[in-house]
Amino acid sequence: MKKLILFLSLLLLVSGVQAKGLDSRFMITAKIGTSYILDESINRPTFLGSQIDYFVGKQTLIGLNLNYLRYYEPSFFAIPLYYGSKYQYETKWEWYSLTISDKLLFSQNKFSPFVKLGIGLYIPRKTYPYPTEGNLIATKKEYGKTCPGYNLGMGVQYRVWEVFSLQIEGTINHIFNKAKNISSARYFTFANLELGLSIIF
Repeated sequence: MKKLILFLSLLLLVSGVQAKGLDSRFMITAKIGTSYILDESINRPTFLGSQIDYFVGKQTLIGLNLNYLRYYEPSFFAIPLYYGSKYQYETKWEWYSLTISDKLLFSQNKFSPFVKLGIGLYIPRKTYPYPTEGNLIATKKEYGKTCPGYNLGMGVQYRVWEVFSLQIEGTINHIFNKAKNISSARYFTFANLELGLSIIF
């Protein structure tokens, strides 16, 4: 009897969730992906992201995004460490970003393309090698000044169930470099390919 009551309660809960529209609901998304920095060769890029959206309409969402990007750049030192050999080292870049986004779904169906626009702040951290006395190599970590930027994205979203959805998204992030202490570049441009899992509540 208890199992029957539990089963009926679950059915009522599911039917209630399915009957409710998307207006005024929240969606939390966890994302993972890879990145490519335009006009530059990088190694082992890793992207991790989290996002919380609020449906201001059936197809329009306002979101807050917290993302992390890591990649490596080759660095060369002409130091005679061993028998005059030249050695290659890597500089690690990490970007932490907090952005506000506007997302538009083209359909209310389970399968829906979307476009996205966001603006926010990006904080870089650079871990780089440098030579010391005795031909040794040490590393140093240095944060750069917070940089403004924006991103444009598009993708597709598929609702597996009323409260779960999968998405694939491509974004381009353009960052205006204010961190002159760690890079002289005028700007950075990242292209991300992201996979996400969302929960709607």
